[in-house]
Amino acid sequence: MIFIAKYTDQGGRKTNEDSCDIFTKGNELCAVVADGLGSYGGGDAASMCAVKEIEKAYRQEAGEWSSERIYRCLSQINTAVYQMQTPTCKMKTTIAVLFVSSTQCRWAHVGDTRIYHFVNNILKDMTLDHSVPQMAVLSGEITQAQIRYHKDRNKLLRALGYQTAIQIDISEPVSIEQDNHAFLLCSDGFWEYVEENEMVATLSEADNPVVWLNKMTVILRSRVPKNHDNNTAVAVWIKNK
Repeated sequence: MIFIAKYTDQGGRKTNEDSCDIFTKGNELCAVVADGLGSYGGGDAASMCAVKEIEKAYRQEAGEWSSERIYRCLSQINTAVYQMQTPTCKMKTTIAVLFVSSTQCRWAHVGDTRIYHFVNNILKDMTLDHSVPQMAVLSGEITQAQIRYHKDRNKLLRALGYQTAIQIDISEPVSIEQDNHAFLLCSDGFWEYVEENEMVATLSEADNPVVWLNKMTVILRSRVPKNHDNNTAVAVWIKNK
């Protein structure tokens, strides 16, 4: 059985440039979170465009989402965002998307909106940011946890709308026919204030994904400064036992 929940909040900003949604089709599901880059203008329009284009592609085609199909879909979204730009508004957005069928799932992302995958309440997978501090982690300069406090944390190397061609990280297929799986898709305004061990702890305490998100947002709100960023999360639970 699949259980879902979603949450978004504009935080201490004037507008919410995050967008998210969950689409279902029979026993299949697609979840998406996009975070518009505020410094370029039009971040809300870019993130909404990404979510709407994902929905359109998801509704139009049936069957498993291959790497080629995912790449084609996100490339088309990149083009759509790029074509919305004007000389004074170079809108861009990150994206993280999860595709779930009756037997397997896979995910893809561009930017620093993350996807976490938990199996039986243990963190199994997480995406790596396309950012300057993530490169510092890969080169051994800092730890993964230190990304949250890095001076260049908001400097991205990839986003939809940066270039006409796009690089996309796509996971291998993951079987979901056994064990219990939980997925968390979240913008940087969310994961910045909720650490991975806290995601695991609250997951173990929660009866459903709504409660899980609520527990994590309590932690987030206890730490954020007054002008904190938009923060968004989508939770997907797949229960087999």
